[in-house]
Amino acid sequence: MAKASGGICAREKVALARCRLLQKDPFFGYMLNFFRVDERNTRKVKTAAVWIDGEGRPTLAYNPAFIDGLTVEETVVILRHELEHIYRLHPLRAQAWGRDAYRNHGPLNWAMDAVIHGHRDKPFLEGLTASKKLMDICVFLPPDISLRATVEQLVAQMPRMTAREFCLLYTSPSPRDRTRSRMPSS
Repeated sequence: MAKASGGICAREKVALARCRLLQKDPFFGYMLNFFRVDERNTRKVKTAAVWIDGEGRPTLAYNPAFIDGLTVEETVVILRHELEHIYRLHPLRAQAWGRDAYRNHGPLNWAMDAVIHGHRDKPFLEGLTASKKLMDICVFLPPDISLRATVEQLVAQMPRMTAREFCLLYTSPSPRDRTRSRMPSS
Protein backbone atom coordinates (compact mmCIF):
# COMPACT_ATOMS: atom_id res chain seq x y z
CA MET A 1 0.00 0.00 0.00
CA ALA A 2 1.44 3.36 -1.04
CA LYS A 3 2.23 5.93 1.60
CA ALA A 4 1.04 9.50 1.21
CA SER A 5 3.43 12.41 1.40
CA GLY A 6 2.66 12.69 5.14
CA GLY A 7 4.10 9.22 5.71
CA ILE A 8 0.90 7.31 6.36
CA CYS A 9 -1.30 5.51 3.86
CA ALA A 10 -4.97 6.30 3.35
CA ARG A 11 -6.14 3.30 5.39
CA GLU A 12 -4.02 4.42 8.38
CA LYS A 13 -5.23 8.01 7.98
CA VAL A 14 -8.87 6.87 8.00
CA ALA A 15 -8.18 4.74 11.10
CA LEU A 16 -6.67 7.77 12.88
CA ALA A 17 -9.55 9.95 11.75
CA ARG A 18 -12.03 7.40 13.12
CA CYS A 19 -10.31 7.53 16.52
CA ARG A 20 -10.32 11.34 16.51
CA LEU A 21 -13.98 11.40 15.52
CA LEU A 22 -14.80 9.08 18.41
CA GLN A 23 -13.01 11.49 20.78
CA LYS A 24 -14.45 14.70 19.31
CA ASP A 25 -17.96 13.50 18.58
CA PRO A 26 -18.72 10.19 20.30
CA PHE A 27 -22.17 9.81 18.74
CA PHE A 28 -20.87 9.88 15.17
CA GLY A 29 -17.68 8.04 16.09
CA TYR A 30 -19.71 5.21 17.60
CA MET A 31 -22.11 5.26 14.64
CA LEU A 32 -19.19 4.62 12.28
CA ASN A 33 -18.47 1.33 14.08
CA PHE A 34 -21.55 -0.14 12.42
CA PHE A 35 -20.44 0.77 8.91
CA ARG A 36 -18.72 -1.44 6.44
CA VAL A 37 -15.67 0.59 5.40
CA ASP A 38 -14.55 0.04 1.84
CA GLU A 39 -11.37 1.39 0.29
CA ARG A 40 -12.01 1.77 -3.40
CA ASN A 41 -9.92 3.20 -6.16
CA THR A 42 -12.60 3.26 -8.81
CA ARG A 43 -14.23 5.80 -11.06
CA LYS A 44 -17.49 5.40 -9.11
CA VAL A 45 -16.04 6.68 -5.82
CA LYS A 46 -13.71 9.53 -6.65
CA THR A 47 -13.71 10.96 -3.13
CA ALA A 48 -15.99 9.44 -0.47
CA ALA A 49 -19.55 8.13 -0.42
CA VAL A 50 -22.09 6.31 1.72
CA TRP A 51 -24.97 4.04 0.91
CA ILE A 52 -27.16 1.34 2.43
CA ASP A 53 -26.30 -2.07 0.98
CA GLY A 54 -28.77 -4.80 0.07
CA GLU A 55 -28.57 -6.22 3.60
CA GLY A 56 -29.53 -2.87 5.14
CA ARG A 57 -26.01 -2.14 6.38
CA PRO A 58 -24.49 1.29 5.86
CA THR A 59 -21.27 1.37 3.84
CA LEU A 60 -18.65 4.10 3.75
CA ALA A 61 -16.37 4.02 0.71
CA TYR A 62 -13.42 6.25 -0.03
CA ASN A 63 -10.86 6.63 -2.72
CA PRO A 64 -7.33 6.30 -1.28
CA ALA A 65 -5.93 8.88 -3.72
CA PHE A 66 -8.41 11.46 -2.42
CA ILE A 67 -7.67 10.70 1.25
CA ASP A 68 -3.92 10.84 0.56
CA GLY A 69 -4.32 14.52 -0.32
CA LEU A 70 -5.95 15.37 3.01
CA THR A 71 -4.70 15.83 6.54
CA VAL A 72 -6.06 13.61 9.31
CA GLU A 73 -8.22 16.51 10.54
CA GLU A 74 -9.65 17.06 7.05
CA THR A 75 -10.37 13.33 6.88
CA VAL A 76 -12.33 13.64 10.15
CA VAL A 77 -14.49 16.32 8.50
CA ILE A 78 -15.03 14.08 5.46
CA LEU A 79 -16.08 11.14 7.66
CA ARG A 80 -18.46 13.35 9.63
CA HIS A 81 -19.94 14.70 6.40
CA GLU A 82 -20.59 11.20 5.07
CA LEU A 83 -22.07 10.07 8.40
CA GLU A 84 -24.44 13.04 8.30
CA HIS A 85 -25.94 11.62 5.10
CA ILE A 86 -26.91 8.43 6.94
CA TYR A 87 -27.98 10.26 10.11
CA ARG A 88 -30.30 12.46 8.05
CA LEU A 89 -31.62 9.41 6.14
CA HIS A 90 -30.50 10.85 2.80
CA PRO A 91 -30.04 7.51 1.02
CA LEU A 92 -33.52 6.39 2.05
CA ARG A 93 -35.09 9.72 1.15
CA ALA A 94 -33.30 9.64 -2.18
CA GLN A 95 -35.10 6.41 -3.10
CA ALA A 96 -38.33 8.37 -3.30
CA TRP A 97 -36.68 10.79 -5.76
CA GLY A 98 -35.09 8.10 -7.90
CA ARG A 99 -31.46 7.17 -8.46
CA ASP A 100 -30.63 9.93 -10.93
CA ALA A 101 -31.56 12.67 -8.48
CA TYR A 102 -29.06 11.44 -5.90
CA ARG A 103 -26.31 10.23 -8.20
CA ASN A 104 -24.60 11.88 -11.11
CA HIS A 105 -24.38 15.27 -9.41
CA GLY A 106 -28.13 15.63 -9.35
CA PRO A 107 -30.03 18.39 -7.57
CA LEU A 108 -30.91 16.21 -4.62
CA ASN A 109 -27.24 15.40 -3.96
CA TRP A 110 -26.39 19.11 -4.10
CA ALA A 111 -29.20 20.01 -1.72
CA MET A 112 -28.24 17.26 0.72
CA ASP A 113 -24.66 18.51 0.85
CA ALA A 114 -25.75 22.13 1.35
CA VAL A 115 -28.09 21.16 4.20
CA ILE A 116 -25.21 19.29 5.88
CA HIS A 117 -22.87 22.29 5.63
CA GLY A 118 -25.11 25.24 6.48
CA HIS A 119 -24.00 28.76 5.56
CA ARG A 120 -20.43 29.59 4.52
CA ASP A 121 -20.06 32.03 7.42
CA LYS A 122 -21.56 29.57 9.91
CA PRO A 123 -20.89 25.98 8.79
CA PHE A 124 -22.36 23.12 10.78
CA LEU A 125 -19.37 20.77 10.54
CA GLU A 126 -16.73 21.41 13.17
CA GLY A 127 -13.29 21.83 11.64
CA LEU A 128 -14.56 22.78 8.20
CA THR A 129 -13.46 26.42 8.43
CA ALA A 130 -9.95 25.33 9.43
CA SER A 131 -9.40 23.85 5.97
CA LYS A 132 -9.22 26.26 3.05
CA LYS A 133 -9.13 23.24 0.76
CA LEU A 134 -12.48 21.92 2.03
CA MET A 135 -14.07 25.39 2.26
CA ASP A 136 -13.19 26.02 -1.39
CA ILE A 137 -14.89 22.86 -2.63
CA CYS A 138 -17.93 22.81 -0.35
CA VAL A 139 -21.42 23.78 -1.34
CA PHE A 140 -23.22 25.91 1.24
CA LEU A 141 -26.74 27.18 1.69
CA PRO A 142 -27.25 30.55 0.01
CA PRO A 143 -27.37 33.34 2.64
CA ASP A 144 -31.09 33.99 2.09
CA ILE A 145 -32.04 30.37 2.84
CA SER A 146 -32.88 29.40 6.42
CA LEU A 147 -30.53 27.05 8.25
CA ARG A 148 -33.65 25.01 9.01
CA ALA A 149 -34.45 24.46 5.34
CA THR A 150 -35.15 20.89 4.37
CA VAL A 151 -33.64 19.16 1.38
CA GLU A 152 -37.04 19.18 -0.31
CA GLN A 153 -37.47 22.94 0.24
CA LEU A 154 -34.01 23.55 -1.14
CA VAL A 155 -34.65 21.48 -4.27
CA ALA A 156 -37.89 23.40 -4.84
CA GLN A 157 -35.96 26.71 -4.71
CA MET A 158 -33.09 25.58 -6.92
CA PRO A 159 -34.37 26.94 -10.25
CA ARG A 160 -33.91 30.52 -8.96
CA MET A 161 -30.38 29.89 -7.65
CA THR A 162 -27.24 30.59 -9.60
CA ALA A 163 -24.78 27.88 -10.60
CA ARG A 164 -22.20 29.34 -8.17
CA GLU A 165 -24.62 28.90 -5.29
CA PHE A 166 -24.90 25.25 -6.23
CA CYS A 167 -21.51 23.92 -7.15
CA LEU A 168 -20.79 20.61 -5.49
CA LEU A 169 -18.97 19.41 -2.44
CA TYR A 170 -16.13 16.92 -2.31
CA THR A 171 -18.50 13.97 -2.75
CA SER A 172 -18.59 14.69 -6.47
CA PRO A 173 -16.81 17.04 -8.86
CA SER A 174 -18.24 20.51 -9.37
CA PRO A 175 -19.44 21.54 -12.81
CA ARG A 176 -16.22 23.52 -13.32
CA ASP A 177 -14.19 20.38 -12.58
CA ARG A 178 -15.86 18.00 -15.01
CA THR A 179 -12.93 18.43 -17.40
CA ARG A 180 -10.18 18.26 -14.81
CA SER A 181 -9.91 16.26 -11.63
CA ARG A 182 -9.38 17.65 -8.15
CA MET A 183 -7.82 14.38 -7.20
CA PRO A 184 -4.36 14.84 -5.65
CA SER A 185 -2.89 12.26 -8.02
CA SER A 186 -3.89 14.24 -11.12
